[in-house]
Amino acid sequence: RALGRLAFPRFFHRMVLEPDGALLVVGGIAGSGSGQKVIATERFVPGRAHHLVQLRLDAPGRAKNRQGLLLHGDRLLVVGGNDGLE
Repeated sequence: RALGRLAFPRFFHRMVLEPDGALLVVGGIAGSGSGQKVIATERFVPGRAHHLVQLRLDAPGRAKNRQGLLLHGDRLLVVGGNDGLE
């Protein structure tokens, strides 16, 4: 039976059952024959509408903090920020 949907559909991933019943979903590829690796880690809790997605991306810009982020479909938009450490 379906328990919900992942934010990033994937094949050949691994799932780890956590003590609280959540599933930690790691790795995989985007689709059969695509060869595109899924680098997002998801913590999926059956019965909840939302779950936590962790994604680490290299940032080519100089900004270190105070950026604005918008996830729109499959695009992450990053604007602003500064390079101060205060």
